Amino acid sequence: MPSLPWLGLCALAMEYDGRAENEVDPGSDQRTPRSLLGRPSGSSTRVPDPVSESVGSRWMSFGGIQAAQVLADYWLWEALLNTSQGIINGIVELGTGKGGFSLYLSAQAEQRKISFRTYDIAEPACRVPGFIRLDIYASADEVGGYLREHDPVLLFCDGGNKPREIRTFSQYLSSESMIAVHDWGTEMLARDVPDNVTEIYGSLCDEIGSMSRVFKVNS
Repeated sequence: MPSLPWLGLCALAMEYDGRAENEVDPGSDQRTPRSLLGRPSGSSTRVPDPVSESVGSRWMSFGGIQAAQVLADYWLWEALLNTSQGIINGIVELGTGKGGFSLYLSAQAEQRKISFRTYDIAEPACRVPGFIRLDIYASADEVGGYLREHDPVLLFCDGGNKPREIRTFSQYLSSESMIAVHDWGTEMLARDVPDNVTEIYGSLCDEIGSMSRVFKVNS
C-alpha cells in the first residue's frame, strides 16, 4: 500500500477559503497565511475575515448541506481517493444522514468516473445522486451483492452501528478494497475491529485529527 500523498491533504485546505491561494508561496509548507488567521494589530487595511487556527476540527458542510465530518476528514478522503485512483471501481456509503458528505463523495465519484451509492433508512435533507432508502441489515445480501459486483470499492461505514457495519459488510469485500469507519473513539473503538481486517494509515489519521480510521480486508 503506497503512502498517502501529503499534497492531496494540503491542497484541499485551500478550498476552505479561496483567497488563500493568492497568498501561498508554492515553495512554502502551505500553512494558512498569517493574514487569514487574524487582523494585524493597529492596521487599518481591509483584510479577509480571520480563519481560526482550529479550523481542522470544525464541523463542515458541502454545498451548504450539513455534514458530520470535520475538515481533516475531507483531507483524508481526498488523499485516499487520489491514492486509489485507477484501482477502486466505486464508493459505497452506509449512512447518508443529512446528505452533505454524500454530495461530496458523489461529486468525487463523478469526476473520477467511478460509481457511488449511499444507503440509509431515512431520506436525506436534499437530493443525493446514488441514494437508496434501505434497511441494510434486512437487505444485507442485496448490499453485499452490490459490493461484490463493484469490488474493489472504498466502503464508508457511517450509519448508526459502525461495529456491526464493518463486521457485516467487510465479508463481501476483497483485500483490494478499503473500509473507512467514522466516529473513531466514540461510536467505534479498537475492541470493535473484527479479526478479518487490519488498520492502515493509523498514524496519519492521528496526526491530521481525522475522526475516521481506514482498514483493509485480510488476504
